[in-house]
Amino acid sequence: MWEKIDADTQRMIDDMVIACRADLKAAGFPAMGSRFPFGMHHEFYRVRIRVGRRRAQHAEVATVLNLWMATRADRTDYGRQALCGAVKSMLASRPELAGRIPPDVRAAMAAVGDGYDFLAFAKSAARASPQGLVAQEPESDRDEMVDELIDAVSTRA
Repeated sequence: MWEKIDADTQRMIDDMVIACRADLKAAGFPAMGSRFPFGMHHEFYRVRIRVGRRRAQHAEVATVLNLWMATRADRTDYGRQALCGAVKSMLASRPELAGRIPPDVRAAMAAVGDGYDFLAFAKSAARASPQGLVAQEPESDRDEMVDELIDAVSTRA
């Protein structure tokens, strides 16, 4: 999905993530590392989404996030939802931080229904596809995607 978002929207999402990361760190949240926010988002939601009788895989959460994003009018909701899941992930292990969510982060979370819109969408998608949510891609497509992600992360600092 990231490659389908125009450059201006990508910059807006990057700027939002950078600003929110700084605000969260200042508020005492462990918003560090390459897992913030997307990896943390996927980890939080993968245990809440069941595909058949198993937990969703990270790739399935990413796929559902992309599908959900396609239903949204505001493309920056992609970043807002990732932030929401990351904050919920941090709160799961550090609930004492709940009262310290910075206002801009809180607003981003509220804009996507505090993650409940995504969760309802994801559970519906999982019920509709009990065999799995990810189409198998050829190895070359995955390699190309990884290279693109590395390039994208390398240029974000």
